[in-house]
Amino acid sequence: MDVSSLSALPPNPRILVIRLSAMGDLVFALPAIKALKNARPDATIDWLVEDKHSALLTSCPFINEVVIYPRSTLTTLSLFKHLKALRNRSSYDVIFDLQSNSKSAMQLLALKSKHKFGFARGVAKEGAHLFHHHHVNVTPRMHRTARDTEFVKSIVGDIAIPEQVKWPLDVTSNGSGLTLLHTTTTHYGRDKDWGADNWAALASQLKEDGHHVALLHTPADLGYVQQIANTADVNLAPTTPSLEHLMALLDESKLLISTDSGPAHIAALRGNKVVCLFGATDPVVYAPPGNRDNIKVIYAGDINTPPPKRQRDRQSLLMKKITVADVLSCLSSY
Repeated sequence: MDVSSLSALPPNPRILVIRLSAMGDLVFALPAIKALKNARPDATIDWLVEDKHSALLTSCPFINEVVIYPRSTLTTLSLFKHLKALRNRSSYDVIFDLQSNSKSAMQLLALKSKHKFGFARGVAKEGAHLFHHHHVNVTPRMHRTARDTEFVKSIVGDIAIPEQVKWPLDVTSNGSGLTLLHTTTTHYGRDKDWGADNWAALASQLKEDGHHVALLHTPADLGYVQQIANTADVNLAPTTPSLEHLMALLDESKLLISTDSGPAHIAALRGNKVVCLFGATDPVVYAPPGNRDNIKVIYAGDINTPPPKRQRDRQSLLMKKITVADVLSCLSSY
């Protein structure tokens, strides 16, 4: 089968998407996969993803099956069982390896398909290109959503990419009219930190300006977030026991202000208003996806130049350059 256009795919094609991590990268890939499903509603589309990120996809109506890679509990025995289970799956007509690194290459070894697509050498990492039947060339400094779109288009032809991807949820939240602040970073992304003092000063000023400010939190970061809330005399956001609850909260809110983070990308994907602070990462590549009218990016560097190489254990110098006044000025244009 020459897979060069949608019409070249057989009736009722079986397609597997491999995008294992991270949360933002899953979000960036969803518009292209939704466009594919819109163009070929007869397709069965499965998605192979790490267990810790699978919650984003489990309620997604155009994904038929979420196939779990149990990375958080991985042992030699569980890895063997996982790869054996992949090997026992029926052959796919097409596999899209949007990860294209050693982790996804290991999965490809077990999976059956005559058409395993991945990024070409230079974008593919750790020799993953050696495990693909077909290679897709893209520009390295390209937004992740645009890159994944070009990947899918190169295989199935032109498709219309949605500006937002939003599906109904089975839960609700108490977030109507809130201005949400996401003040924390992951341990692996400390260079994205804006600083507790900045967040407290911003929250205090927003409250004075009439915003109903609330701070996102998880059990792991509750102590840190509570200190910011106490300093600014603002509230914590409603608890979000699941990713669906977080999505519902973001949908109901007025606005989210965040650094480059999973919640920022999820909110933008679903068409919500987002102000996103960049310094450690490149906004050309990682800005929240979707309609530019709903997304504002604040970047203290030169947009024509990528930021310096990341030092993940310390705050980025460019993040330090962003001021509370910069954020308030950005909000005035909403």
